[in-house]
Amino acid sequence: MRDDRLVGMWTTEPYDYGVMESSWLALRPDGTGWSAWANAGGATVSHLAWDCPADGEVELRYEWWASGVWPPGNPPWLIDVDEEGPDETVIRTRYSVNVETPPLADSPLTVVHLDPDVEYSSRYALVTREAGAWINVSAHRRPPSRQLSDCPCSALAGRPRVTSSENRGTGLADSR
Repeated sequence: MRDDRLVGMWTTEPYDYGVMESSWLALRPDGTGWSAWANAGGATVSHLAWDCPADGEVELRYEWWASGVWPPGNPPWLIDVDEEGPDETVIRTRYSVNVETPPLADSPLTVVHLDPDVEYSSRYALVTREAGAWINVSAHRRPPSRQLSDCPCSALAGRPRVTSSENRGTGLADSR
């Protein structure tokens, strides 16, 4: 079961006042999606599958992740991939969808509140209901160099990759 109100591309940007990082979450109607986190130091991106096992609850099943360097953008694109690999993290989080005016918005927006956090944030504003395909990225893995396409990204900035569903997105992480 999926809640159609969750479908779309979501961002933390209207809540990023005084914060030097942003997160994105994209949930497609077919149950696939991606999440990303970015700051000045680097980027990570994760592909995921999602579903709603109960009313007011969403489960994100991560499948793959990559981290690296990105040129600033919304959302960021990886141009150099430092690390990548499978991801078996599962997050089950409560959610509510409301209309409110975030601190950096001029008018009310559709907002999803998550508890616990996903990608270091509990509040995301809807950008568009069109979650669309993966963001096209031209990325190079070091070494050897190779092209990656159809992949979204966000920044890691030297933090170890989160591997525990209890710690993912809370600022607590385990090194891989």
